[in-house]
Amino acid sequence: MEHFQALIVGAGPAGSFAAELLARNGVKVALFDGRPEGEPKACGGGVTAKALKAWPHLLNAVGRTVDKLEMYSPSGKRLHLQLEEPFAIYSRIAFDSYLRDRARTAGAEVIAAKISARGIKRTQNGWTLREVAGASSPAGMAAPQPRSHTPRGLPARGPRYSAGDSALPRWGPRAAGAEWSGQMLVGADGAGSSVARMLAGPLPPSEMEVAFGYRAPLPKS
Repeated sequence: MEHFQALIVGAGPAGSFAAELLARNGVKVALFDGRPEGEPKACGGGVTAKALKAWPHLLNAVGRTVDKLEMYSPSGKRLHLQLEEPFAIYSRIAFDSYLRDRARTAGAEVIAAKISARGIKRTQNGWTLREVAGASSPAGMAAPQPRSHTPRGLPARGPRYSAGDSALPRWGPRAAGAEWSGQMLVGADGAGSSVARMLAGPLPPSEMEVAFGYRAPLPKS
């Protein structure tokens, strides 16, 4: 059983960002994610101008910028907004791949394994994680390839990533019952995180909202 100082379950933006920062500060980190390669994620896909200023490297992962909005009400009324600063719209596949790759480069060990609350055990020295029984496990990761597209309204800053450049897990066999141990545990496995519920209890209704999203193809031109 390999031991780490920090175990992070979930390699989305929060988990990968945390793994990168910890690894850059000398912490031995394991970052777990068991999503199949190229699996889409329900997300608005937006990064605000404020976030882009705080973390300029995110410009390397965004795929499209928005500088104006058109809103239509059911009654037919129309509202046009011209934004002073553009925000970014990205593919979660490309965005997650980019942030995970940064965490790996910083020194975090990315382990493509499915972890849930039922596979987590509290120990005297921290935590033990066991891969979910019956889950296939990745045999490796594909390195993202750069692309040349620069979002409109934002400067180019290094190599860029597209949805086809995914570094999400490639599935293959792994010995059953793989385990890892660590001193700290971070639940970053999404809004419905089973790990977070185990650590802090369910999210109160006052902190929850209901939203509906629609995905529509855009013309290439």
